[in-house]
Amino acid sequence: MSWYNDDSAFKAEDSKSNFTRRFWMPNDSERRITFVDGPSVTYDGVEIKTPFQYQEYNVKHNGHWRNWFTRHPDPSHDILSKHDYRASKVAAFTVIDHQEFTDRKGVTHKDTVSLYIVKRTQPIWKQIEKLLARHGSLQGKSFTVSRFGDKSPSCGTMLEPMEGAWPDFDPSTHTPFNYLEVLAPKTADEIEALLNLTNQGQSEQGSSQQGGWGKPPPSGGGGGGWGGSSSGDMPF
Repeated sequence: MSWYNDDSAFKAEDSKSNFTRRFWMPNDSERRITFVDGPSVTYDGVEIKTPFQYQEYNVKHNGHWRNWFTRHPDPSHDILSKHDYRASKVAAFTVIDHQEFTDRKGVTHKDTVSLYIVKRTQPIWKQIEKLLARHGSLQGKSFTVSRFGDKSPSCGTMLEPMEGAWPDFDPSTHTPFNYLEVLAPKTADEIEALLNLTNQGQSEQGSSQQGGWGKPPPSGGGGGGWGGSSSGDMPF
């Protein structure tokens, strides 16, 4: 059984030192991003087709929704399903977020390598599928991504191609995350320990995505390039 690029592994459902930054944008805003993934990624000699597709849960815990768990293909470890959570079908990309912002420690960031997660039921996914069918890969291509509406996805609502390429993009240094590491499913015991499910009441879940987790980003962020600026305490 495989937990990625294979939805058939799952039964159909009824109708912070180690850190990976997860892309998030506020409502009624625009961002500029550059895609990093080529047509495939290779980990330990194994070639995997992109986009990297899997299923994940979004859980409200400790007062926020910034908790994501990859669905385990082994039913004995798919503990969240047993607690009435529903997993979403998603796709993962690595992008360079050209927005400039200042974190809680007063450090300014720009051209940040980020994990870009898109639900495969959202209109923006259909747009991405068409772009992939046309170009084969979005590697090195830059877009303006816009978000409209209070209930719109935090990955944005639509993509608009930008004229010209980001001048600092280099596929030898801007490389995708190792999805097999940063998105590896946790065991039932690990999730139980993190969420204290035994003593938890009615389960809650939603789609607000305002944080990140996982491993440190790959090299290739850095100065130069485009992007607006913003100050203040951005979700990070």
